[in-house]
Amino acid sequence: MLQLTEAQALAYLGLKIADARYGKQLNELEGKELQEVMAQAERQYRLEEKVLAAPESQQVHLPEATLEDAWLRIRGRYETEQEFEQALALVQLTPKSYRLALSRELRIEAVLEKVASRAEPVSDEAVARFYHQYPDKFTIPEKRRTRHLLITVDENRADAGELLVLQQMEAIRARLLKRPELFSELTLRHSQCPTAVEGGQLGLVTKGLLFEALDQALFEMQAGDISPPLRSPLGYHILYCEAIIPAENTSLEQARPKILEYLQDKQRQQLQKRWMLQL
Repeated sequence: MLQLTEAQALAYLGLKIADARYGKQLNELEGKELQEVMAQAERQYRLEEKVLAAPESQQVHLPEATLEDAWLRIRGRYETEQEFEQALALVQLTPKSYRLALSRELRIEAVLEKVASRAEPVSDEAVARFYHQYPDKFTIPEKRRTRHLLITVDENRADAGELLVLQQMEAIRARLLKRPELFSELTLRHSQCPTAVEGGQLGLVTKGLLFEALDQALFEMQAGDISPPLRSPLGYHILYCEAIIPAENTSLEQARPKILEYLQDKQRQQLQKRWMLQL
């Protein structure tokens, strides 16, 4: 039976680590990057060998269908079999050795999943304790339904360009103060932002999403207010705060499923780490 060699396993791990750390193919790395990737691959390989040698590994069965599904998903990233084989050949792998390395990886994942399954269920008390310990995590921030109108400044005209835009914006604002319902129409006519086709809609905006000057002004406005012209790196804006949706707290019952999932995942990961430290 064909066996996976250490060199092939390291090449497989190197492929995955190079992509995760640098977004590159292993054969594209050189110098320090290559050294770091292969050093990490070596450490990971040694730990994985301990996982595979543990008694739990003997209790794991990897269905052929699971391997085949993973294999087809990877193979599907390449247009042709030849392209796939050429990519593997660059790191001294073949389709057969790659499949063996993939099988090894899936077996390791199955072992770790088996270990994690021993985690104790998360209690209702733990969920409630987490909810009250971190209230900020369960606050839905205030939102403001906002529209804007943008006119850019011709930098080639220096101060004259700024003045012309400001004059135009003040004239537009004067009309809007009298008839706010014209905001969509005037935005479509004058705004130089792509949102003009939607009446300048920015949707529901939370604090911190806009340029600083715009953000500060918007969250000092009342519902129905129209701002004075506001400068940003893009030009001058007029903001229309259509409505304010107050901040609200998510109840414990609403938050329970997400807290439970988070605590369960954390508990499983901690159990896996403790188990691996004992290998």
